Amino acid sequence: MFILLDTNIFGRYFDRSDPHHQQTCDALEHLTGSDHLLCYVPQIEAEFISIGTRRREDNGLGLSPETAELHLDQMQKTFALKFPDAATEWRHFRTIRRELIEKGLPVISKRTHDLRLVAACLAVNIPAILTYNVKDFRSVADSGYITVLTPDGDLPE
Repeated sequence: MFILLDTNIFGRYFDRSDPHHQQTCDALEHLTGSDHLLCYVPQIEAEFISIGTRRREDNGLGLSPETAELHLDQMQKTFALKFPDAATEWRHFRTIRRELIEKGLPVISKRTHDLRLVAACLAVNIPAILTYNVKDFRSVADSGYITVLTPDGDLPE
């Protein structure tokens, strides 16, 4: 099964001082060992640059641009980069957003970035996302669009 790695997974994977670093590494090792294909989409790279180069006191990793770029290179060597078709991603985004509004679960503000990740997953047939931010994906998971996995939860074999 393809599993999208959320930006917060990469942040903890590369930040050895993060209290969830080892748990993240263990989850990635488990999933890889269970023959799951771990991947990401271009939006994750952009988000990683944003949090990676942001100062630690502003909830970032405090990386230099050069170090962040080295981490992106490592991401490409270790995990599959999937490129969703822009038109297909957009159609999924609009469809899901309308359906959630009809259900009284509008996606607003920063959650639109998460919805775009779900649309990208649907555009390239990725059925699951690994994240620490389960609440950010709850409405789309509860509506059956994607399975949300967390490193500290039950991971598929």
